[in-house]
This record gives sequence, C-alpha cells and structure tokens, in this order.
Amino acid sequence: MEVVFSKRAMIALLVETREKISTETGGVFLGKYESGVWYIVETIDPGPNSIFKPAYFEYDQEYVNHLINKVSRLYKNQLDLIGLWHRHPGSMDTFSTTDDGTNIKYAQLADYGAISGLVNIDPDFRLTLYHISLPLKYEKITYSVDDERIPKSIAELREPFEYSKQLGKIQKTLKRKQKTSFASLFDKTKRINVIKTIHEFLKKRTISDVKPLDAKGYDGELPIEEILELMEQDFNFFEENGIDYSISIGEAGLLNLSIQNDKDSLCLFFGMDKEKSVVFIYNEITYKYRRGLLLNAIKEKGRLTL
Repeated sequence: MEVVFSKRAMIALLVETREKISTETGGVFLGKYESGVWYIVETIDPGPNSIFKPAYFEYDQEYVNHLINKVSRLYKNQLDLIGLWHRHPGSMDTFSTTDDGTNIKYAQLADYGAISGLVNIDPDFRLTLYHISLPLKYEKITYSVDDERIPKSIAELREPFEYSKQLGKIQKTLKRKQKTSFASLFDKTKRINVIKTIHEFLKKRTISDVKPLDAKGYDGELPIEEILELMEQDFNFFEENGIDYSISIGEAGLLNLSIQNDKDSLCLFFGMDKEKSVVFIYNEITYKYRRGLLLNAIKEKGRLTL
C-alpha cells in the first residue's frame, strides 16, 4: 500500500504549512483509491475562518465542504474525499485522542478506510502518512510525488464544452419561464396548494425499493440535460398554470428544483442512482422519478376536489 501525490497537491500542502508556519494547520485530500494505491490529486486548504493556534487547529467546515464539491467536479471522474492532514507541534508524529475521533469519521467514508497525514518541522519539513482502518488501526505508509504515475482516468479534467452544453440547456429551460401563459391563472389548479399537494402525494408513494441517493453514486458528471428533458412535462404544466419554479445546480452537483406557492416553497434534489435511474430527494427520502410525476400529483388532487 502506498500514496502517490500530484505535484499540485503536494505544493498546496507545503504552501499552507508555510503560510501558517507558527501554528497548527491542515487540509483534506481529494483523489482516488485503486489497487492498493492512494492517488492524491488535490489538497484543499482549511479555510479563512479556521482556528489556528500553536497546539490546536479546527477546520472552517462550511468552506471546506464548499471547495471539495467545487474542485472535485472539475475532473472527468469526480474525485473522492480520501483523507486529511494537519500540522503537529515539534516532533510529535502520532495522533491525539481528538485526532482519533476525527480519523474514525474519515475511515468510515469508504470500505478501504482513509489516509491521515501529520506534518512536523523538526527542524526540516517531515510528512508522516498513515492508513486508517476500522476498528481504529494505524499503518504507516510511504509516499511519492509523481504526476506520471497518476492514471489519466483519475487526473483528466472535464472538457469545457461539456459544461457549456449543460449551461445552454439550463438557460433555455429558464428562458421558457418568461413565455409563461397566464391564460389559466384562474384555472382549478390555482385553488390548490401546490406545495401541500405534492407533499401529500409523495407521502403515499412506495419507496421500499429505492436506495438513498448518493451524490457520488453516479460515476462521472451528472447528465443534467437528460434529467431536464425527462422533466419537460412537469415544466410545461407549471408554466401553463402560472406555478413559479426555479432550477439550479447545487453544491453536491445535484439538480435543484424549487417550487414556490404564495409564501411556501418546496425543494427537490434530482440525481441519478447507480442503476442510472433518475431519482430525487425530498425530506431526506429518496424517490424514483417518472415523467410527469409532479403534474400527475396536482392533477390527482384536482380530480379529488372538484
């Protein structure tokens, strides 16, 4: 078992250590694990609102989560969070009780565990890497810095045209809202509380055969265009009946649909599971999506109330 750093990832670690030379600091590793080798492609800094002290360090978690999602999606195959590192004072290259608790959380991220590194300057720079497994066990492992050893499938960035194509599709969907017909504003659907109706409809759905949506379950970038096309009937229905909605790409790379009804709003988070079925999250429950699902929810309520 070994670790291979990209030159960029190692330089980022060294720069962060230099900038906080008089205090503890740290960061997280993004990359992939394959056949006994941990490939660290990116090192994320801990954030401007971290707590930096000579013998204590705490991450700016909100910033780190934000940057993990942004940076990992730059790559053809989205990178995984595979470990972390932090500076220790003096020559202490073993973990504290607090570190043990943090390392356990990281080891739980995947069946193969995680990597945790300690940086010392005693007096020169020294990096000690450990593989963490559960139940908590530490194993020292060697590392190298070698861009040539990182497989292309891991290091390859996404092509700009792939994102520009997605942006065009999303923009077209948003522009369609400007052409909404208000001829049916006083239609029967306007007497229905859209948010409450969809909520009640989903509560009745059978979800036992649906696994929780994992944002990293889909290997590669989420096919936004495919999902938008599948949702076309719902969008048309919203527009024809003056139901306000908006679309965005969220932090986890999922497609976020927000529906507004007077002062109420409802958010659904769409993605694709490992079986390549479109699914969405609502109230922390994962549902399968089928064409016209939300349209049918509102229509069903309309039939019941007439």
